[in-house]
Amino acid sequence: MDKLAIEAFLYSADFGEDNYLLASSSSSSDSEHECCCSEESEKSTEGQKLKRPKVEGFAETAVPQFDDVEFKNNFHVSRATCEKVTELIYEDFHSKHRGGWERITPTKAAYVLLWYLAHQETFKQLSERFRITQSCVYHIVKVGCRNLAKKLDDFVTWPEPEQYEEESLSFYGMSKISGIVGALGVSHIKILKPKDEDKNYLNAKNYHSIAVQGNISYPSISWLVTPFQANGDLTPDHVRFNRHHEYAHNVVSNGFGLLKTRFQKLNHLENKDVPFIVHCVQAACVVYNICVDLGDFCEEYVPDDGIFEYVAEEEEEGESDDGRKTEVFTSFLEACGSDEEEDLKDWIE
Repeated sequence: MDKLAIEAFLYSADFGEDNYLLASSSSSSDSEHECCCSEESEKSTEGQKLKRPKVEGFAETAVPQFDDVEFKNNFHVSRATCEKVTELIYEDFHSKHRGGWERITPTKAAYVLLWYLAHQETFKQLSERFRITQSCVYHIVKVGCRNLAKKLDDFVTWPEPEQYEEESLSFYGMSKISGIVGALGVSHIKILKPKDEDKNYLNAKNYHSIAVQGNISYPSISWLVTPFQANGDLTPDHVRFNRHHEYAHNVVSNGFGLLKTRFQKLNHLENKDVPFIVHCVQAACVVYNICVDLGDFCEEYVPDDGIFEYVAEEEEEGESDDGRKTEVFTSFLEACGSDEEEDLKDWIE
């Protein structure tokens, strides 16, 4: 299973003459408060520390009794993945306890964070489940996601040059198109109407969203090969190339589908705070790739309905590279040969 790469691939990167990318063919209103997991305890108006009896909740009683299967069914990640997340956020939640409100351990913070990403529960529901205040839940999620997002470059990475051949062979096996080392695509994540510049987040399907990756249209350039546009003059070979192009590009829709199946919060982030939303998405991608590293695979899959149809972009003068596309197309035909039966099938479809 390939790792997820959500950042726009570097335009300035040197992919080599024989390698190129494949373009797409196809809330809560809680404010951030000091909470029980911060170093300082909450205080009353008289300056006296409030005391709260320890309440054994879901994290203290139910979770320790889960076997490995039950743990993954509930948190959508394995215990090993949870332990790695706990390690990454440890410094954010490990502090000297000064009394007052019950201290939230890094392990419990990881439980709260992972449960938030894995399900569609609100902060209020999480508060009731984990027996902590809503402001504390918000603090855990906000701080945890923000700091996992800072580690994005450590976990969401471009393949090393020595991996290009292996990646290329994998894509060739899917599509018979040589030289591919990656694919670009977009997924929309539904959000509430933002407070500012809301029209900028209204998508083609008339709901507010953020686009993971960037624009849904891409130009055909030296390192990025798009499908041929259906403008009425496609030959059977062009249709056939587009069909195989889509075979290779399916890794994008599959990747986003797996991401949103595991982290269901990304199907609809009911929030208006765009920076918070972005950090949640980035944190989910970091955890997703940790799962891949640890062999913690998702057995279920739900197709991603946030992927929109590809729209061709008009290239600026000097930007288009039809020669490169022609070269790739010619190489594809040489690899596949002539297959009248498949050509007829493509025309019928």
